[in-house]
Amino acid sequence: MSHVSLLPAVKFVNVVLAIEDAAVVGVVLNLTVWFVLHVLFAHVAEVRAGPLRWFSPEGLDPWALALALLAGVLILVGLRAWPARRT
Repeated sequence: MSHVSLLPAVKFVNVVLAIEDAAVVGVVLNLTVWFVLHVLFAHVAEVRAGPLRWFSPEGLDPWALALALLAGVLILVGLRAWPARRT
């Protein structure tokens, strides 16, 4: 019996992997929000109030918004045109 097959039975390993997954999802979500704000808006100001920090976007770029919407539509159309292979 290999050591890898015993890992699901160890509760501590499952908890550590769940925490790691949550951290990775948080980082990816944070980067997604940052990139969307800085691509779609001309100016993004950082506002601070004590320990809190958030971004205040100004000046929506209509060309960037149109391009992002077009890309999303093309991705969805492409996914419908080429369904996943079933084996």
